Amino acid sequence: MTYLIKNVKTFDTPDGGGYNATLYLGKTKVANIHDGGYGGCPEYDWVDTVIKGEINPNRHFSNDFYAFLKTHKIPDFEWSEEKGRFVDTDEMIIASDELFIGNLVNDFLDAKFWKAKLKKKVYFLEDGEIFSCRATPSELDEVRKVFNEKFPNRKILNGLPIEEVLAITKDA
Repeated sequence: MTYLIKNVKTFDTPDGGGYNATLYLGKTKVANIHDGGYGGCPEYDWVDTVIKGEINPNRHFSNDFYAFLKTHKIPDFEWSEEKGRFVDTDEMIIASDELFIGNLVNDFLDAKFWKAKLKKKVYFLEDGEIFSCRATPSELDEVRKVFNEKFPNRKILNGLPIEEVLAITKDA
């Protein structure tokens, strides 16, 4: 089972932005998370802390999460002047809870962003860059036919699994 984020709500703050989100382990809700956007660490409200109004002596969600973080590695990242954003490196690091949760929140928001965009226009990848065309997703079959005949090196993003779209857009 893996950790994932759902129900992300973002908001603006004087110092940038914050969010509220729900952390799941598989299908089990384990915590509500709040990042106030003031530069501090996220705050966790672990679901198993209180059960039926009483303190739960057998709570383990937070212990399990921090034990997981000690063994889970993610790609390190560095700033790319060429791309104007952070890019992953080949080196793997053990992430802090803030970095791990931040990555999950960013992935959730990226997926939400691309799901909405792919409903309105047709997007494709060509030579490592993402472009859109004036066609709508309802015209996707016709666009595929034209691209297959005239532009076989273009890869249409519409219709791909969102995980694949995110991997492509992250590298573009």
